[in-house]
Amino acid sequence: MFASVHFTGTVHLEPILKRTRNDRVWVQLLVSVPTISRDSKGGCLEESTLIPVSCFRNAGEQAKNLKAGDKITVIVGLRGRKFIVENGTEKHGIQLLAERVFAHSKP
Repeated sequence: MFASVHFTGTVHLEPILKRTRNDRVWVQLLVSVPTISRDSKGGCLEESTLIPVSCFRNAGEQAKNLKAGDKITVIVGLRGRKFIVENGTEKHGIQLLAERVFAHSKP
């Protein structure tokens, strides 16, 4: 991985548990991260951004027992992707691969 970022949010939906071809744990998370932007009147507008994260190996083990509503901090690596759509147009995207998943203590 060349670039890593971290963010804190809440597990939005129940994690999806899968297994890789090598029978290792693979967890797909959808994390709700609060964002603040300016509205047209110069005030603040709080929204949430949903971020999909794939968790393999140790990060998958760290994420496999999470539940919707759990507060977490995730360190992810960014992986660029290139794909071709039906009309032959080349598109690009980013996949977020978890390096570490930290569950916050529940009060």
